[in-house]
Amino acid sequence: MATMRYMALFSELPRCDSCERRKILPQAGAKDLERLTGGRLVAFECPTGHGWHVRLR
Repeated sequence: MATMRYMALFSELPRCDSCERRKILPQAGAKDLERLTGGRLVAFECPTGHGWHVRLR
């Protein structure tokens, strides 16, 4: 159930113009998604300082 709630919130996040329109997350949110997906998503800091993103491993 928590995963569904997370995905609903994720869909509303702003996108980063510098990083292929990836969602902008706080560090804790990106790390949580990495953990919740068992490492299939990897958290990384935005190189232009807009927060954190996730990408497929």
